[in-house]
Formats: sequence, C-alpha cells, structure tokens
Amino acid sequence: DIDHTLEVGGFAATKFVDSFLFRFKIRKGIVGGHDGLVVDAAGTALLFRYGRLSTSVSANATWVGERYADTYFSVTPEQSLASGLPVYDAPRGMRDIGGSFNAYINIGKRWSLNPYVSYSYIFDDFAQTPIIALYGDRNQYRAGFHLMREFNLKWR
Repeated sequence: DIDHTLEVGGFAATKFVDSFLFRFKIRKGIVGGHDGLVVDAAGTALLFRYGRLSTSVSANATWVGERYADTYFSVTPEQSLASGLPVYDAPRGMRDIGGSFNAYINIGKRWSLNPYVSYSYIFDDFAQTPIIALYGDRNQYRAGFHLMREFNLKWR
C-alpha cells in the first residue's frame, strides 16, 4: 500500500487565439507516499462553443523521476517475497502519453458539469512492471465528470 502524498509545485500556461491552450506543470512529493518529481505537459484545442456548451480535445504527456517510478512501478526484493511478483526496478522517464475529449456545460450561475473521456498509453519501461504486465494493461481508459463551482475572490 502507498500512502497519500502531499505535493508542491507550479505551472505555466499560455493561450493562443482564444482556441489553444498549452500547460506545463511540475510537482514534487514532499510528505507521504512518494518524494519524486512529476512533469506534465498538455495542449488543448477548443472545438466549438455554442450557448452554454463548449467542447475541447487535449493531448498530454507525463515524465516521472526515479523516486516516483520506484514508489509506483518498482518491486523491491522484500515486496517480491511478500507478493510473489518478480523484482523490478523502474527507471525515470516518459511514463505515458494520452488524449481526451472534454465538454463544459454551464448549468447555472457559477456552476458547470464537465464530462470527459480519456485514453493514456503507458510506455514500455513502466508497462513492463509486473504490476501492470501481470494484472493491468498499458492502455488506460477513463470516463467521468466533474461538477465545478466557481469562486470569485475580490481583493480590495
């Protein structure tokens, strides 16, 4: 079992022509489950906006440091004895790439519903961990939604 992790980090984003957004995030675990580094990059394109509905597609990639990789993908000799899984030492590197389709539906003042579907492809070094190779799949599919409430903090 891996404990919850408190991470700190930052991000930068830029928008082009009101239809394209590029984001770069970097974060590091400082308390709990991992103390590794994670770097995410993503690009989003607005497909259309009509009334209360807008849709977009995104592409993303994630790089992880060795400490993160060890926590989530490696199997130590002690873990191998306890679980029967073979020992595996995951390296740092590109963990995955993926894409998503997102919708944003304004359902009221400051409220929106955001359904999405996404796909991620886990690269070889991480897909070869016995955890995924024996019990998982390098192809990761997700679907869900977020219910969002906007807050406006006025500093005067």
